[in-house]
Amino acid sequence: MLVLDRNQKQTKEIAVRGSTNLETLKAVLSYFAYLNSTGELSDRAFKAIVRDACAIFIENEIEQRIAASLERKLEQFFSSKNPTLKDYIAKLEDF
Repeated sequence: MLVLDRNQKQTKEIAVRGSTNLETLKAVLSYFAYLNSTGELSDRAFKAIVRDACAIFIENEIEQRIAASLERKLEQFFSSKNPTLKDYIAKLEDF
């Protein structure tokens, strides 16, 4: 049950971080749109900077999801009924 509680907590944390990232992206894009509408950014520069901002957002989202998934899997591995890491290494050394 402890693992499930941790998984639920991590899922909520990812959702909060994800929404934070999304809100940040929205704010940044809104500011870029403002700069574009006032003429401080050309259309070409606007397209390039929006593309880059979206790419960074996607990269951050993927990185967070992979890190959380890996952490969850490692916790499951070490808290399961599998042999301890020390026993596993000892078995490998016997070969």
